[in-house]
Amino acid sequence: SPAFAWLNVLRASISGSVRSSIDDDGAFEPLNATLQIGSGVVQPNANATPIPFDGVRSYFSYHPDQKLLQFDELSVQSQWVSGRIEGEATIGALKNGKLSDLTAQIRLRDLVANPAEVYAQPISIDGADLDLQIKLNPFHLTLGRMDIHDADTTLNVRGDLTAGPDGWQVALDAGLNEISPERVMELWPEKAKVKTRKWVAENVYAGKLRNVDVAFRLQPDARPQTYLAFDFLETEARFLRSMPNITKASGHASLLKNRFVASVDSGRITAPQGGEIAISASSFIMPDVTIKDAPPGIVRLNTQSSITSVLSLLNLPPLSIMDKANQPVTLAQGTADLSGTIAFPMKKGSDPKLTVFDISGDLLDLRSDVLVKDRNLAAEKMNVVVSNSNITIKGPGNIDGVAFDGGWSQ
Repeated sequence: SPAFAWLNVLRASISGSVRSSIDDDGAFEPLNATLQIGSGVVQPNANATPIPFDGVRSYFSYHPDQKLLQFDELSVQSQWVSGRIEGEATIGALKNGKLSDLTAQIRLRDLVANPAEVYAQPISIDGADLDLQIKLNPFHLTLGRMDIHDADTTLNVRGDLTAGPDGWQVALDAGLNEISPERVMELWPEKAKVKTRKWVAENVYAGKLRNVDVAFRLQPDARPQTYLAFDFLETEARFLRSMPNITKASGHASLLKNRFVASVDSGRITAPQGGEIAISASSFIMPDVTIKDAPPGIVRLNTQSSITSVLSLLNLPPLSIMDKANQPVTLAQGTADLSGTIAFPMKKGSDPKLTVFDISGDLLDLRSDVLVKDRNLAAEKMNVVVSNSNITIKGPGNIDGVAFDGGWSQ
């Protein structure tokens, strides 16, 4: 009977009762069924990895004249996902008396999920509404719409799930309007992209995440591919353990082909001395999140601030630039427009000598009585280069009113 064809993807013991009748013309009237399904698996073919469940209870009816399956209750218990399902499905074409496909609109309630035991503790979700089509031979589930309701947010999912001759093929795309970093950590499995997840958990403290996009691809005998992207707003984050946090940050982050990039369009850092540093067009990069031991991290900075502010920031460990040069962070007065790169191993307690930096830019309205001892140096604009090997400041200016074009290096 087409009413039971959807059970063909299950491998489990089934018992229950069925009630129907035949009218005066010999046609079946609506069928009502109550089923108790024991522990088993969802496995459309022998090559598809089985998805286990502990039990299913179903009460449904089938209306032959409308080709309509109506699920008044479908309760699922499993370690992967548990919850209640209700809705209806329209029977598609019959081929040789067998059902080829069905189209369903269903609602999921009281969801508790832990697929493949990826969470230390199962997560709870308010519910979901789905529009889907299932083709049975071969098994192909097309998810036209899945709206997952969680707190005050709705995750929109669409995609395909196919049980091919070599196993499961999965393509899912999801989007979310807004979510808090705390909820992201609850929903992000600890076993998935461990280094990226750990960095986000340890370095993003507050803010809003918007326009979240997620994509997942799985092919037989291949590593799963994950894409993640989101905008962040009013965020507080840390880019180096020893340095002050970036506050009021806005920008965009993405994870693609094991490369994670968080780009900051604007933000602020409060330096130990000299006031705030404005951050723009800057980024934090993990080139390969799959590296297990001390993966590399890269910070690309563009800053605008007072000279004292940026020098006091660069004097924090592991850089300690001014201490190494035996110069004060109050070396000069003026403003600094700097950009550069800091590369370091992302491992707590790593050797500071492994941190590599190269920063350059312009010093504007420069005033100093330290660069040349007991002399007043002034310049409208001078170039500065700071690296592991030296500090160099050069350009035109004047000393005690005498013009020069030269430089200072240490």
